[in-house]
Amino acid sequence: MGQRVDDRRRDRAVVGDLSAGAGARAAARHRRLSAHDTSRACAHRLEDVDRRRVASDRGGRRRPLAQRLGRRRGFGERVRAVQRTAPGVLAHPAGPGAGRAAPGRAGPDGRARYTPQRGARVGARVLRVHPRAVRRPARGRRAAVQRSAGARVRGAAAAAACRAGAARCVPGAAGRPRPGGARRPANPAHPERGGPRDPESRDRPARRARRGSVGRGGPGRVRGAGRRPAQGQGGSGRVAGIFGLLADCTNRAQASPGPSRVSDCHIAQRGYGGAVVKRTWFSTLALSLSVGIGAAFAQQRPISGKVTSAASGEPVAGATVSVVGTPVAAVTNERGEFTLNAPVGAATLLIRNIGFKHQQIAVAPEQSRVEVRLEQDVFNLEAVVITGQATAVERRNLANAVTTVNAEQLTRAPTQTLESALQGKVPGAVIQMNSGAPGGGGQINLRGVTTINGGVDPLIVVDGLVIANDAIGSNMNAITAAAAGGNASNQDNPVNRLADLNPNDIQSVEFLKGASAAAIYGSQAANGVIVISTRRGRPGAPRFSVTQRFGTAALSNTLGFRVFSDSNEAKAAFGPTAAKFCNLPGGKCPFFDNETALYDEHPLSTETDASVTGGNDQTTYYVSGLVKQDGGIAPNTGYQKQSVRANLDQLLGSRFKVTLNLNAIHSLAKRGISNNDNTGTSTFLVYPTTPSFVDLRPVNGVYPTNPFAPSNPLQTFAELKNNEDVWRILGTTTARVEAVTTASQRLVLSLTGGLDFFNQRNDILSPADLQYEPFDGQPGTVVLGKSSDLRLNLVGSAVHTYSPASNAFQATTSAGFQYEKRDLNLTNVVGRTIALGLQNVSQAASITSTQSEQPVKNVGLYGQEEVLAASQRLLLTAGFRADRSSVNGDPSKYFFFPKAAASYRIVQPIGGVDEIKLRGAWGQTGNPPLFGARFVLDSTQAIGGQVGQLAPFQFGDSAITPERNTEIETGLDATLGKQFATVGVTLYQKTVTDLLLVQSVAPSTGYRFRVFNGGKLRNRGIEASLAVSPVRTAELNWIVRSTFYLNRSKIVELPVPAFNTGGFGTSLGAFRIAKDSSATQIVGSEGLVGDANPDFQMSFSSDVDYERFSLGFLWDWKHGGDVINLTQLLYDAFGNSVDQVPAGNTRIGAWAGGKTKVYVQDASYLKLRELNLSYNLPPQVPQHFGMRTARISVGGRNLLRFTPYKGLDPEVSNFGNQAIARNIDVAPFPPSRSYFFSIDLGF
Repeated sequence: MGQRVDDRRRDRAVVGDLSAGAGARAAARHRRLSAHDTSRACAHRLEDVDRRRVASDRGGRRRPLAQRLGRRRGFGERVRAVQRTAPGVLAHPAGPGAGRAAPGRAGPDGRARYTPQRGARVGARVLRVHPRAVRRPARGRRAAVQRSAGARVRGAAAAAACRAGAARCVPGAAGRPRPGGARRPANPAHPERGGPRDPESRDRPARRARRGSVGRGGPGRVRGAGRRPAQGQGGSGRVAGIFGLLADCTNRAQASPGPSRVSDCHIAQRGYGGAVVKRTWFSTLALSLSVGIGAAFAQQRPISGKVTSAASGEPVAGATVSVVGTPVAAVTNERGEFTLNAPVGAATLLIRNIGFKHQQIAVAPEQSRVEVRLEQDVFNLEAVVITGQATAVERRNLANAVTTVNAEQLTRAPTQTLESALQGKVPGAVIQMNSGAPGGGGQINLRGVTTINGGVDPLIVVDGLVIANDAIGSNMNAITAAAAGGNASNQDNPVNRLADLNPNDIQSVEFLKGASAAAIYGSQAANGVIVISTRRGRPGAPRFSVTQRFGTAALSNTLGFRVFSDSNEAKAAFGPTAAKFCNLPGGKCPFFDNETALYDEHPLSTETDASVTGGNDQTTYYVSGLVKQDGGIAPNTGYQKQSVRANLDQLLGSRFKVTLNLNAIHSLAKRGISNNDNTGTSTFLVYPTTPSFVDLRPVNGVYPTNPFAPSNPLQTFAELKNNEDVWRILGTTTARVEAVTTASQRLVLSLTGGLDFFNQRNDILSPADLQYEPFDGQPGTVVLGKSSDLRLNLVGSAVHTYSPASNAFQATTSAGFQYEKRDLNLTNVVGRTIALGLQNVSQAASITSTQSEQPVKNVGLYGQEEVLAASQRLLLTAGFRADRSSVNGDPSKYFFFPKAAASYRIVQPIGGVDEIKLRGAWGQTGNPPLFGARFVLDSTQAIGGQVGQLAPFQFGDSAITPERNTEIETGLDATLGKQFATVGVTLYQKTVTDLLLVQSVAPSTGYRFRVFNGGKLRNRGIEASLAVSPVRTAELNWIVRSTFYLNRSKIVELPVPAFNTGGFGTSLGAFRIAKDSSATQIVGSEGLVGDANPDFQMSFSSDVDYERFSLGFLWDWKHGGDVINLTQLLYDAFGNSVDQVPAGNTRIGAWAGGKTKVYVQDASYLKLRELNLSYNLPPQVPQHFGMRTARISVGGRNLLRFTPYKGLDPEVSNFGNQAIARNIDVAPFPPSRSYFFSIDLGF
């Protein structure tokens, strides 16, 4: 309180000195005061004046100035609205003159005509309001300010203008100059004013000065003397309202930035603007910031330049050039050139571009052109990485282990879907494809198992929009009966919706693996977060790019068949029926490879991708289109995708930016039939019982009946339809405004709204003439599934950045909210006994249907503080997320998820080491309960066409909460030998509490099971990465990368007895959850027989650019990790394995003797994931045909494989999208290798 009293005393003295015109005394005192102190002094002075007025007249006859201005038809509100808009007007291209009452031409008598209407019209056009909203407040304010306190302050402003040379002067008391006087050689007009005026009698300010219109002891109230005229206009000028005042202050402060000038500037500001400001400290601060903002833009000067690469000398296109401390920025064109308008005076330019080190350039006041040479950032250490909902930091300062995959790495070797393009490139990630069927279908697991029964997918964020990654089954179970109930099951091998995205549209993919990095996303981030940024437009002429690819695919592995030497051997294995097939001379048996006959299509695949980008300083755009068609290796299979994307960035003024992203996608996957079944329909459940001497190929278009199995796979694939048709729309709009931008502060407000909607239709038709159809007595089956998912997102954020003049630190404060609404609808109809040639489900004799609706609402609040200090070497971060969700037991309760992180860079600690960064992080995330877990659920089913009875089956938990993941990580990153190499190591421990568990309950309760929270799961692991640049010259550039990852999981606490969570029983191998055991252990008849978790994973990649050639490859190595190979067990059980001998098979004998381990097999592998060779044609070749660039490429994916595994693929995942028990091999769709030829053209 004492400090506040002292401040007010000093402020009154300051204002008293200035209002009395004591120039020397005021200047001496104000040399010790900042501009902020002066503004506060004026504010306190006027508060005191208003307070005395109110106290002196209890009846309210005399009111504060703002109230008096608001008496007539809302004048006060209009005044305040105009004042709040002042910074925007000053930054407007119309300039500070937009709010001036621009004078008319001089009249016949030589005097200027004051025309406030013209100034009002100009200001109104800028503000988009009626002219009276500008003109009337200015007049009302002018009249009010002429009274009482306004007289002193205006008089001081007039004196300041006189001393600054902005008005004429006459001698005053004590020899001090005073405004006024006639124009004469000894007292000339200001150089910016018009020609000569009439004699002194016509000088209105002088007449008023002579009349003694003087405040107490100070200069007279001189109307307009303290206001500088509009530049470039003849005659005398007057400034109407706050706009002119701000312009006047900033112009004079730039012309003579001494302490007295700044002080006078703030007094003039107070004299007009302060009288109408509400008496609050915030108003004064806002006005002071307005002056600072206006100062930066009142006068501008052009700066142009060129940005080139220091290594090659080539122009750098797309580099961002910004003026430090202002929102002014530009982007270089294809020639590396840029032009921008910077504030008058010295400026500092910051130049950034992906793949280069950033650079700051000081530009002298008289300098108008710069040349910049950027050094290559080989390992992208200065790339910006997202650290929050609306914040980012350079990678070199990052306190978390975040992996980024860029566009070049994604598209080096084409693939059907995005997730397969990410395999082998992210330490800490296990990316496993569910099937080799067209259309993909995979799962991404980050840092081990995080749940037993909860959701397993990481959160996917695309351009700020949380998108769906649902994997909705087609209900092939209605044909295969793989699971009881006849409904879709987790054995349907569905496609997850991440496969919809076009990899060619993606600029980068960031993996937030740790809880500290992902905590800002709260209760949906326990499985990590994948942040995808799509490509943006660049200023310049339109640049067209076209990519045309041709390719094919081939079966990469077969299981083979047993070869029978003669009929005796055949009869011993398959009975007397086999003898008639072995009709070759000598009783020999023929051999038919029905496996390759089915999977030997060698289809043609085509892909056309076209894009255009361009724009100007205000508008940039990126538009692309994709048409893709991949044939399947089996008949009647394949994958088609069409995609259109449009990304638009629009700058409105210098501070407001709108971003629009639209993506429309259509895909059609024809997936055939595969996986487990109980009807003898899936290929690799039929082939174990079909000997190789049976020919299943059609004769004259008619498929033969398989005498040894319920179906003929060649006929099944030819006639069965299993199509998945998806239409999807993704759209986001972001409005972003730089509310405050000064040399030390920046406040950015943003609001993002997004929509993600997809409609999925699954059509299955099993015609009545298929061999297996009559067996159930209802020949002909049709399935129609319709699913729709609508997600609405709204995210608001405010980010404030503060950097003091000393640049000692930079503090970034962010806060915001997120609202998400989801509505998932699932409908499935099954029709049986349908005539051949019909396919509408309504035409079936028997119809059953199911429907499910899952509406979910989530609300989140978040805040984060990030401090970068110690010469940008120390980063400290702390934040929180508070979430509530309708799936929680208490939908109104918020759950908090905090985080903290720190990193410190040590520059050149020893010789040969550029720098070492030490980092540590801690955070919490959550995994929401499954939908409906808090409810008591009942089920009903129609019986004989009549409504059935309700049957309870789930006992809900009204106290259910999200699983809580607490993680701590520590690590270091080092750069060696002047960016010769970079290495990173991370150690982490992740503890998951409140696990979502399912427990069977006593039948007496009337329910089958209950869902509740309990138990604890722990993961520990190591991640490491190494990148080396052995050669880096103008002609040759070589980069080698390697990653390493291992993880160990353990059930620490379990409040229920041990239980199996997947598999087909202990004798066949099952995944068992037990205390103090691995969460992924596999048990058999003899106890522990394996673990699905690999011992470690590594990858090796190399990219070589030599002149116009580029060669790249990627090897992916997994050591350890077991798979339950039930497909081989079936081959062995029926004596049809390729290594079967007449004496029998030792594997099946061992299994029959209780040895489950023989079919729990090591799934280690080494795969050549990608291989690519490309050549850039010399420029004159494409230019001859009117093109800019041309490149040809050849390559392939999954070309080589080395593994001890006996099945089709060691990466098999029969049970698809679930946390545990994925590693089971039961009749999967076989994998394939792909080859491609590509032409890339630029226009």
